[in-house]
Amino acid sequence: SNTHYVVNNFNNSLVSWWRGDGNALDELGRNNGTLTGNANATSTGMFNKSFGFDGTGDYVNAGDISSLEGIQKFSVSTWIYSGDISTYYLSVFGKHNDVNNRMGLMNSDAGNGGTNDLFVYVITSGSGYAYTNDNWLQLNTWYHAVMVFDGTQSTDATKLKFYVNGVQKTLYFSGAAQPTITASG
Repeated sequence: SNTHYVVNNFNNSLVSWWRGDGNALDELGRNNGTLTGNANATSTGMFNKSFGFDGTGDYVNAGDISSLEGIQKFSVSTWIYSGDISTYYLSVFGKHNDVNNRMGLMNSDAGNGGTNDLFVYVITSGSGYAYTNDNWLQLNTWYHAVMVFDGTQSTDATKLKFYVNGVQKTLYFSGAAQPTITASG
């Protein structure tokens, strides 16, 4: 089959782009990753190849991306395909220093949506996160997921937004969305 990509002329606001197309290299050359555990970059993807994880200690380590620290606005865009939604807290994306300084997105638990829902979180002190609660994540299905954070906004619902296949999901908040990202690690 013929594969076609439309590549925008990215400006310097794009931090990184990991295609997972046979390796963990950042397409922009800024934050190359390392495949860890049984992670691979040769699984069948939505477009060509993708990262593959078996759910046991696998991840792509892109190091401490310092350009994400102290920012008030960001978005993360990813394709998700899950072969397991029975296990809690499988991370899709994360930047963590400790339990009080982190940001990311992972599948939920039974008390916060369910394993077929996602947590989205930006935490700089204490515990604050949001989650979907409509059981949208299904096995063996591709989804385009986008997390949007704007710490300059005044309410949790306007600071943190989450989209699946272009449709904004309702988020349920526990704690408060933070104004900036301070996580290092």
